[in-house]
Amino acid sequence: MSSKLISLSLAALLGISLTLPALNVQASDASGNDSFVQTVKTNDDATYYISNREIFDAMQKQGVDVQSILSPEEYQSALNQDMLRQGSNWLHKYTYKGHSRITVGVNSAIVKLMKYGGQGGVYAIQALLAARGMPMDPGAAAGIHGTLASINASKGHWWHIDLKTHKVVAHGNQ
Repeated sequence: MSSKLISLSLAALLGISLTLPALNVQASDASGNDSFVQTVKTNDDATYYISNREIFDAMQKQGVDVQSILSPEEYQSALNQDMLRQGSNWLHKYTYKGHSRITVGVNSAIVKLMKYGGQGGVYAIQALLAARGMPMDPGAAAGIHGTLASINASKGHWWHIDLKTHKVVAHGNQ
């Protein structure tokens, strides 16, 4: 990591412009919690990796009682994934056959919260998308919510959403 920082610092001192395929950022929120957000951008495509802590916080703001749904072990395991950067929560914006699409992928802990936390869990994901410039229409949010009854909450899941039709066009296990 330090060699990357030295390289970036040297490039900045020399006035060299670099194009970086990925940027990792550590940030602290008002309560002092650290979160890591990785952004990867190529052309018009963008992928955002989101920590479990950020999703937990967003869900709690929507009224989801995260710690009553997840066992203490599941909750701590998800936070440990954040520290090790092993989580698998991501948002991807891309173009498919001329239509803008987003894919939302979340790990099993987040699926469980979405499934058993009511619509607040989906609203939290909707808010996270909007914060990254990918607003999700209420119809697409309803489509995600409608799939939750039939999916396995012990596995991660993904949803492809067409931004023109505002519909979930595919979904499956991660």
